[in-house]
Amino acid sequence: MSMTAKQAHGRLAIFIGLFIAVHFATHFSALGGIATHSEALGLARYIYQFPLIEAFLLLALAIQVLLGLRLLKTIIRRRKKGFWHNAQFLSGAYLAFFIVNHTGAAVITRLGFGLDTNFYWAAGTLVLDPLRYGFGPYYLLAVASLVT
Repeated sequence: MSMTAKQAHGRLAIFIGLFIAVHFATHFSALGGIATHSEALGLARYIYQFPLIEAFLLLALAIQVLLGLRLLKTIIRRRKKGFWHNAQFLSGAYLAFFIVNHTGAAVITRLGFGLDTNFYWAAGTLVLDPLRYGFGPYYLLAVASLVT
């Protein structure tokens, strides 16, 4: 039985959504302090940085972006172009951009430069001038696109 791009995109979204839920929970654990965040991050990393899981997650993200770009072509060809058409197109395009950049930055930082992508790495983008003026909207748009 063959799957359409839309069906595959939806099924991959479930797996990726589980990772995103863990990823966001780790970020929210910082409300309890840096030590709490470090502990939560350690637990999460134990799972998603396991080599086989990490490889599958990176492959899933790459396939999701490629399928998403394919679906964007379908969306742009629709005759009826209302609010949700535009919202779906813009959110999908931004998520493709964000996933490539965000995932690439984290992987290159960790594997390429050997730096820890811990609380300080993430928080630095939102508290240091002028980084926060670019990264604040960058993350806000990503969350808004994900919700859309």
